[in-house]
Amino acid sequence: MLDRNSCVNAISPGPVTTAIYDKMGVPAAGIEGYTQLVPMKRFGSPREIATIATFLASDDSSFVIGEEIVAGGGIGTLQRLT
Repeated sequence: MLDRNSCVNAISPGPVTTAIYDKMGVPAAGIEGYTQLVPMKRFGSPREIATIATFLASDDSSFVIGEEIVAGGGIGTLQRLT
């Protein structure tokens, strides 16, 4: 991709607060239970994910290439520990 002056990165969001949970009929108790599994004890916000995308689209990320940024409130650390 570098020979085409392209940069490819990925954002892998963990749980994010959106209306999809309501549309899927997920009860509040289910969301709260899952929230307790996240080390930060909360879901991310769409704005937090958008901030990462903005960074990757900016010149500030000029040395970032071929990377996956996991934004999951630390939930990925639990998978590595077990």
